[in-house]
Amino acid sequence: MNTILTAEHIKDLVINANRLTSLISNLQFAILLENEKREIVLVNQRFCDLFEIPAPPEMLTGVNCTQAAAQAKHMFRDPEQFVQQIDLLLKNKEKSLQEKLEKTDGTVLLRDFIPVWNDDQYQGHLWVYNDITAKVKTDEQLKSQREFYEEILNQMPADIAVFTRNHEYLFVNPNGIKDPEVRKWIIGKRDEDYFILKNKPASLVDGRRSLFNNVVETKEQKEWVEKMTSPDGKEEYHLRKMFPVLDESNEVKIVIGYGVNVTHQKDTENRIRVNEKRYRDLFNYSPALIFTHDTEGIITSVNNTVQGLLGYSMEEINGRLISSFLEGGAASDIYTNYLLQMETVREMNGVLPVISKSGTVIHLLCHAFRVEEDQQDPYIIVFAQDITNRVLAEEKLLQAKKLTDETAAAKSTFMAKVSHE
Repeated sequence: MNTILTAEHIKDLVINANRLTSLISNLQFAILLENEKREIVLVNQRFCDLFEIPAPPEMLTGVNCTQAAAQAKHMFRDPEQFVQQIDLLLKNKEKSLQEKLEKTDGTVLLRDFIPVWNDDQYQGHLWVYNDITAKVKTDEQLKSQREFYEEILNQMPADIAVFTRNHEYLFVNPNGIKDPEVRKWIIGKRDEDYFILKNKPASLVDGRRSLFNNVVETKEQKEWVEKMTSPDGKEEYHLRKMFPVLDESNEVKIVIGYGVNVTHQKDTENRIRVNEKRYRDLFNYSPALIFTHDTEGIITSVNNTVQGLLGYSMEEINGRLISSFLEGGAASDIYTNYLLQMETVREMNGVLPVISKSGTVIHLLCHAFRVEEDQQDPYIIVFAQDITNRVLAEEKLLQAKKLTDETAAAKSTFMAKVSHE
């Protein structure tokens, strides 16, 4: 059956051919279409520029490209491989995509070879070259930048990990997982996988999962101290932090995990806590009255002895002026002189009469020490001992001595008068 081409059909074919030519000419790829005899059917300006062909594309139609590879091979870093690969593609007539080539000027190309078949009849082939130099350079810069920051993270003395919002590992530094094979294996996996691998307790991963989910839901940083057992059986404490990174839509993009071993700090805190308790016990169980006050005479702390000695609870004493427990007159003068002297001396001793809650006068033998600490206001610590019985005994002795002296004087006067008579 013969097909009769009308003028209208021919016109449509010309229009379609022109459209195809225009499309190929304006593509960002370098295009070369050859027939089965390797004669140029269609080529665009990008191809001419890429291979430094001085003739315009329309002048190349019908040119045979049999020697083209040999003529252009000097442009490529591996010229012989360039020619051999073209010969192999033409021989096999099989599609080949995304083959990477490098030119001597640093240009990087991706080449596609597409054979054209029509009812099992080979009719030619299409060469497509895509210049990806800019992308390669950008990728190399990004890779270099990523390696730079990863090196910084790898050298940090802390556990650093980056997770997807589903808690899958994107990155973990050597401090987080020391074994390089496990560190590579964990990418794309979750804590559950790691804990199964290391035979760690499920309760620990459940706690982490709950906190991670809370970070994603609230979009807020969380921190906690995690108690773990090291491979040698020792208890360790790790400070953990999880920080969400939000995208432009205010949704969690990634989560950064940070951890640092605080076992030493925890042990130090425990020792300090024990020592503080010991000193507090020593303070509270001392038979002597111990209290501190500021430079204005306001009591800031006192031990339990105050209740048995003066009848006041610690709450009733703290925050009050020492002067509120003194009688007027001589006691107030002693107190005023004491505060003035403690501004210039570091230590002072004396007897201070105070009034107990029941109204009785208690005589305290006081040893006061001025304490000064960096970036803190100075304060005075006082160790006081009840000497009321001693004071009363001394007063009785003085009274007895006075009575004895008066009696002796009277007797002497009497004897003098008798002798005179």
